[in-house]
Amino acid sequence: MSERKLDEWKEISKKEREEKVNFAEVVKQQIKEKTKDTVKQVIKEKEELSP
Repeated sequence: MSERKLDEWKEISKKEREEKVNFAEVVKQQIKEKTKDTVKQVIKEKEELSP
């Protein structure tokens, strides 16, 4: 494999890893937001049920 092709493959591999990390960060953020919303909803429902 030529040096140029090897460099191209390395660059592609690097970009794919970065995309996976970025995707993972987006998913983590979405989970945090959903969890926050769920906790707020549970607290609200609990308050409504309390006498």
